[in-house]
Amino acid sequence: MGRRGATETGRRGARRRAALLRAGGAAGALLAACSAPAPGEAPGRADQTPVKLQFSYYADPEQVKLFEDIAAVLPAAEPRIAVETANYQPAYMEKVGALLAAGTAPDVMIMTDKELPAQAVKGAFLDLGPLLRKTRAVPAQEFFAPEWGKYAVDGVVRGLPVLSTQGVLWYHEGVLRRQGVAPPPASWSDPKWSWPAFLQLTQALTAGQGGERTFGYDGQQSWWYAQPWVWSNGGNILNADHTAAVLDRPEAQEGFQWNVDLVHRHRVMPTSAELTELGGRRPAFYAGRLAMVLDVTAFATVLDAYPDVPWNVAAMPRGKVEAITRSPGVGVTVWSQTRHQDEAWRMMETISGPPGARLVARAHRGVPGLKKVAFSEDWITPGSRVHWRLFPESLEGHTRAEQVTIKFPEMDKLLQQEWAKTLDGKQSVPQMAGVVKPQIDALLQSAPRVRVGA
Repeated sequence: MGRRGATETGRRGARRRAALLRAGGAAGALLAACSAPAPGEAPGRADQTPVKLQFSYYADPEQVKLFEDIAAVLPAAEPRIAVETANYQPAYMEKVGALLAAGTAPDVMIMTDKELPAQAVKGAFLDLGPLLRKTRAVPAQEFFAPEWGKYAVDGVVRGLPVLSTQGVLWYHEGVLRRQGVAPPPASWSDPKWSWPAFLQLTQALTAGQGGERTFGYDGQQSWWYAQPWVWSNGGNILNADHTAAVLDRPEAQEGFQWNVDLVHRHRVMPTSAELTELGGRRPAFYAGRLAMVLDVTAFATVLDAYPDVPWNVAAMPRGKVEAITRSPGVGVTVWSQTRHQDEAWRMMETISGPPGARLVARAHRGVPGLKKVAFSEDWITPGSRVHWRLFPESLEGHTRAEQVTIKFPEMDKLLQQEWAKTLDGKQSVPQMAGVVKPQIDALLQSAPRVRVGA
């Protein structure tokens, strides 16, 4: 970026305040268009009965304002509709899952693409098909296709995209200048930006010894962040129909091994113990002790609190196949038992449609699902030196959805347990695969087949 600093942060804050006022007007026009009588339905007076909707979301402190602003748009356009919000962070799914089981769930819920299928098969969310056929506010063709598909289960749309958060390389410009190193490319198709080029860069950025050591890279301790390396090498975690694990195949094992080698062979990435000594991944980045980190889009909202940290973003390097990254999604759903279906649907349109998308874009919490907003000035931010286009450009062929099944939570826990041991050098990649593959296979065989995708 160079330095975004307090000036740009202030501009963004002002834009957010103005955006809410503009979004209210946009929502009014949108909802007026969407509330026209359906074909064959007689026109009549608009319903003026007061309604209170309950809306749940999860957000860290720096992201609460965005969701509260989004929740305020519909009441600003239709004063008869009040929205009561609840931020169930942390342990969002545990709390929402309990409310669903008790029959007291919120009318409208934020839901991740990983968690939605397991609840959808239980009948938790409204079938949006009939409503989508009548709306002009959220046409499927105007959304990024990979994001739209994440919220369809067995051919039924159960949610709408709100945002997605792409994994990219965030680099500390101060460290690069100190080491005399040129920034990595902000392009997903640069043929020179390869795994070997990445290694060469991280080696040039790694310097010092002991308590003074600066590491060139940290890719996080979660197996989620090993996936881009596996994918770009032609590997995967599960087979195409989600009936068996394939992480024991050579192309997958090479991707996992690359991560392990960055830590133990090349020494450009800290061990978990060294990361603890550095005070954690993000504090080490702020302090210039980590030159680059792999993180998702929402990191931008965290960096707002550190205006003196000069940073920018770059693409993941190409493997044997291409440059690929993860793009976890956040969607919005309507509870299947809501007593206020029409009003809940209006709120859903507001959140996923243009009013909410513009607020999401200006906040940089994640790339909005609507393509025209993702590539608009709201997201690109004229005058900024941040490579903001890198994020939506990844959605045009350089992302892959996690292979979500209704057993994903159990699979996630199992994989993370064994990957942590592997990344710490306590077992080999083949040993990890030998432990997790039969257990994942058993999980998949114990569950009914569910198809996720449009």
